[in-house]
Amino acid sequence: MKHYIDGKVVVITGGSSGFGKAAAGMLLECGAKVVIAARRESILQEALGDLDGGENCIAISADATSSDDWNRLINETVSTFGRIDVLVNCHGHGGTIAPLDTQSDDDIRNTLDINLTGVLLGCREAIRAMKPNGRGHIINVSSACADHAWANWSVYTAAKAGLVTFTRCLHLEMAEWGGKAAYYKNIAIP
Repeated sequence: MKHYIDGKVVVITGGSSGFGKAAAGMLLECGAKVVIAARRESILQEALGDLDGGENCIAISADATSSDDWNRLINETVSTFGRIDVLVNCHGHGGTIAPLDTQSDDDIRNTLDINLTGVLLGCREAIRAMKPNGRGHIINVSSACADHAWANWSVYTAAKAGLVTFTRCLHLEMAEWGGKAAYYKNIAIP
């Protein structure tokens, strides 16, 4: 019996470890063509070897906070596999976990850029590739922090809560042309 994911092209950011790598492995088992992306080339290549997906899995080094890297990631995916069906934004970083009044401008920007702005950039580029096909799915991985409050986690929590609301709005935009967006809340609690 053919699995519904068989032959689908899936890009997973944060694909070199943790949830992203595990998702890549499961999708490969279901017959998907998978692109794993992450910043650190050495860890990315190690993950590619661990996944052992053959010609159905490639690794592309990319920084999720860079529009140029997103453009290259999407273009290389389309060049290799002909299209992109699913984007899973699984990258993230806790950033500086400290009281807000002790954080520098760079601390705040870095946490927001990795956890929110980078996702927006990636969704934009993926939609540009998906929309002409009239279909596509985006899954944004958030955090339990989007719903709960802990001291010193204010900036990270703001980014993850913003990601949830952004995804709800994005779903309505994508539905107009046949796409879908959803979020998943990672339940790991600090």
